[in-house]
Amino acid sequence: MTKASDKFILKNSNGLLVSFIARGGQITSVFVPDRNGHFADVIIGYKTVEEALAGDAYLGAICGRYANRIHAGKLTIDGIEYQLDVNNGPNHLHGGVDGFNLRVWDVAPFKSDKYAQAYQLSLVSPDGDQKYPGKLEVKIVYGLTENDELRIDYTASTSKTT
Repeated sequence: MTKASDKFILKNSNGLLVSFIARGGQITSVFVPDRNGHFADVIIGYKTVEEALAGDAYLGAICGRYANRIHAGKLTIDGIEYQLDVNNGPNHLHGGVDGFNLRVWDVAPFKSDKYAQAYQLSLVSPDGDQKYPGKLEVKIVYGLTENDELRIDYTASTSKTT
């Protein structure tokens, strides 16, 4: 079972390094070389896992079910109005009070020829979670290529229109 503070590191043969934690899939560092070959962290964020867990949970994290604001937390799908949780004044922001940025994602190594190294993050959001319709199963792959690309690939399936 993955814990919020579990830290994962992606690295390729060029020395690029990306780290993230299980809580929110929050990317905590991306080390890339400058023109002289010196590596530096280019992510705005926190120096330690403890600081990341105590700090702004949106910084570098997966937002969801919806990224951005929904005015007054009201959403209409197939003619049905849903009143979502509000957490930004009168608005629903980034999935509400208990968005995906605060969830502990299941994380496992992911093998693919297109990545030097990759992890798959998985989460199940039940029907009614954050007052959204439909059970939502989300899988996200964080993959680092030998061409120094960080790829983030999302897939999701749901039991209802959401």
